[in-house]
Amino acid sequence: MSKNTNGIMGPQVGKIGPVVGYVANGKMIYRAYQRNISNPQTPAQQAHRLKLKTLSQASKDLKRMLGYSLQGAGIEIHTTARNAFIKLNMQSFVTEPEVALDYDRLVVAQGRLAGVVITNEGPLDEGFGYRLRFSAEVPGGNRPTDMLVAALWCPDLREAVDVNGFLAAGEFTAEVALRETWRGHDIHVYAAMVNTLNEPIWLSARYHDGDRQLLPHETSNTAHLKIA
Repeated sequence: MSKNTNGIMGPQVGKIGPVVGYVANGKMIYRAYQRNISNPQTPAQQAHRLKLKTLSQASKDLKRMLGYSLQGAGIEIHTTARNAFIKLNMQSFVTEPEVALDYDRLVVAQGRLAGVVITNEGPLDEGFGYRLRFSAEVPGGNRPTDMLVAALWCPDLREAVDVNGFLAAGEFTAEVALRETWRGHDIHVYAAMVNTLNEPIWLSARYHDGDRQLLPHETSNTAHLKIA
């Protein structure tokens, strides 16, 4: 004769009248059903939710650039660029007198390559735009397939303009036309260098190039410039 400790119907999981049943460590456990879920909305909870919301919105604005810059070395396999961006920037806030994103600490790229230098050459003579010069270099010299990717971002309006191109002798110059609606708003420029190793897509295998060990799409750290 067998002994059934879970009744004729087997384990009773879920709400059963005034109780909730669940299985833990192989045992059937019941607890009182709590009608009202406690959510005290503490300042810490609200601050954490605001950080997540802010970074989630920013990740959508910068989606195209993050697709280049946060899929290289230093980012966990199977982690999306959006999740990597949020994880890297949870500490990029100031909390007094209120929670606010510190754009100077915002990480938009992460890698081992040499850094990108951005030189703002001033507004264009006609229209509303900027002439920007970027430069970057891989130790040992650049390849023809090395790229520079950059995003000009207006967080107030949640809009971004993306520029990218191949680095000729380690330099890239771009004239960027901006929207008239951006006038009077802060514009943030973030840029990173991508070393493609002649591979247009992500590959998990490592490649050796002289005394360097690089990954396809490995990037430099972010270079940041704020344009008033």
